[in-house]
Amino acid sequence: MSCSDKIAQWQCLSLQGALLSHMIPDPIMFASIIVGDLFDPVDWNAHSARVLAEVVTPNVPVVSAPHAMSWWRGCDTPEYLANGRRQGAAMGKDGTFGPKTWSRISKPRMFELFRSTAATAGVDDLSRRYLDAKEQSAAY
Repeated sequence: MSCSDKIAQWQCLSLQGALLSHMIPDPIMFASIIVGDLFDPVDWNAHSARVLAEVVTPNVPVVSAPHAMSWWRGCDTPEYLANGRRQGAAMGKDGTFGPKTWSRISKPRMFELFRSTAATAGVDDLSRRYLDAKEQSAAY
């Protein structure tokens, strides 16, 4: 599935997905779309433009950003990201990026936070595995 197909799917089906639908049943939709530094407007192919034009409303801008910053209300400090990892992250001796380089908004970190939040909200029967927890959700 291409990136534009994923964006189209999220806009049609909502952003919260199976996990968050346990707690937020109403759809969450885009307010804007920010793409990474691999986005090239000159090379933007007809398929991507067509798919996005069909599903994303005209008031949802698509912009390019080479780096990112994540921050939310209640967050002590912003986190600066490059290539999906904490800025300045270095590979370990084994040639991989370890958990210390993961962003606060990475899938593993977000799943940890989701499980904690779900338990606080009384949803305590979730699997410890991401895929299993997704499959536990009801169709929406």
